[in-house]
Amino acid sequence: MFKLLLFCVAIIALNFSLSAQKSISTNVSAPKVIYNEGGVKISTKEVNCINKSKNESINNLVLIIENQNNNPVNLKIKHQLYYDGNCVTCDNEEYNFKYQLDAKEKSEGACDAASNPDFVIFHHMNNGHIKQILTDAQFQVVQL
Repeated sequence: MFKLLLFCVAIIALNFSLSAQKSISTNVSAPKVIYNEGGVKISTKEVNCINKSKNESINNLVLIIENQNNNPVNLKIKHQLYYDGNCVTCDNEEYNFKYQLDAKEKSEGACDAASNPDFVIFHHMNNGHIKQILTDAQFQVVQL
């Protein structure tokens, strides 16, 4: 069941990346700081991604990672994503991401998941085929 969900999420992300120029992004929530240590600030915000040509509306959680240091940083972040109360990524090494940011660099996810796929997390689909909803997202951050 969970593999099917993850497969569907991948297909949806691919659909958005192939038709990114047709997508409209609207912020649903203000950025929420989830980590702020050692000159690295990580926030999340929910965005609504609308693809009018496909009549799809999907909400994603995007990461915003900012290196406030004068030196590059390397991070490892484990995503623990709970859909309808069940952790579907906890035992999956594919959700351990490494990020490298240059000095003073800021990277942010967008509806065009192809531009930064490691920064975009499926939240829920509005009036669509996928009924699962992201009920909790936890992140374990390690500066390397």
